[in-house]
Amino acid sequence: YNPSTTVFTDATFESYGEVSATTLIEIYTAPPPPVDTSGEDGATLSPPSESLAAIVSSTTTFASLSITAFDDPAFNATFRQAFKAQMAAAAGMNSTDIIIHSITAGSVVVSSTMYFPTNHVCSPQTFHDMLVYNPSTTVFTDATFESYGEVSATTLIEIYTAPPSGAFNSTEAVDIVSAAAGVTRPGLVLVLSLHAVYCFIGVRLGF
Repeated sequence: YNPSTTVFTDATFESYGEVSATTLIEIYTAPPPPVDTSGEDGATLSPPSESLAAIVSSTTTFASLSITAFDDPAFNATFRQAFKAQMAAAAGMNSTDIIIHSITAGSVVVSSTMYFPTNHVCSPQTFHDMLVYNPSTTVFTDATFESYGEVSATTLIEIYTAPPSGAFNSTEAVDIVSAAAGVTRPGLVLVLSLHAVYCFIGVRLGF
């Protein structure tokens, strides 16, 4: 919007006349960082066959459930199976698409992770809204969970975007910019292609 007053401020450029420009901004993201895909019960989570869109990590609390209930192996196994089934059904997935990292006291807090593929029938944001705002009526609808009391949850959604195809090497750009900025790990890279058009008045160049 203001190239002559904010960019080309050197007096040399005054004789080159009016300056106009267009820009193309391409944003690239680094590959996703390593994610804990191992469940407390030994189960593992593999990325979906489709392109990975997001990883949703959640912490779900059951207010009236006691951690001592899990001393019973039968209850422990039944609860885990039911928890996975309810979470997966709400997200339109299978029970094998979710892992439980831990079940801890307070009253009972369940930490879990799910992978969401691109263009999934249930978006990560939709699942977040159900789990955080209406968990008892949209996620844990089985009568078994009624006795576990009020349900509350928090989620962390990590969204990933594959680099666009083309000759530009986004990984190389991440390394270059990170090194220049003193960054020790890959981060967001903003690549700016500037196409400036100079209107030279009374000046003839030999190219």
